[in-house]
Amino acid sequence: MKIECPLPLEYLILDVSTGFPTANNQMKSTFNDTCSIIKTPFCIENRTRTDELQDMDTLALYLQQFAEIDFKRANSLPYKTTDILAGLHLLRYLVANDIFQFSM
Repeated sequence: MKIECPLPLEYLILDVSTGFPTANNQMKSTFNDTCSIIKTPFCIENRTRTDELQDMDTLALYLQQFAEIDFKRANSLPYKTTDILAGLHLLRYLVANDIFQFSM
C-alpha cells in the first residue's frame, strides 16, 4: 500500500471577512420594514465591537419610543400591538436574558 502525499497547507487557508458592514446603507432589517413608528430597531446580538450592547438600558430605549403614543385611544394607533415584539433580536434577548424567565 502506497501512502499518498498529505494535503498542502495552502488549500486550508481562507480569507474570511469579519462580517460587519462597512456602511450604514448596507445594514437592512428583515423585520418591521412596513412599520413606520419604529425609528430605531432593537440592536443585534454579538455586536460589542460596534458598541451595540443588548442590555436593560437598550431595552428601555427601544420601548421608550412607544411611550409617546396614546394607548388610551386604541383605534388611533398607527401600528399593531405585535409590532413592538416582532423583532427577532428583541425576542432572542427576552428569551436568553436572566431577568425575564420564560419557561419552554
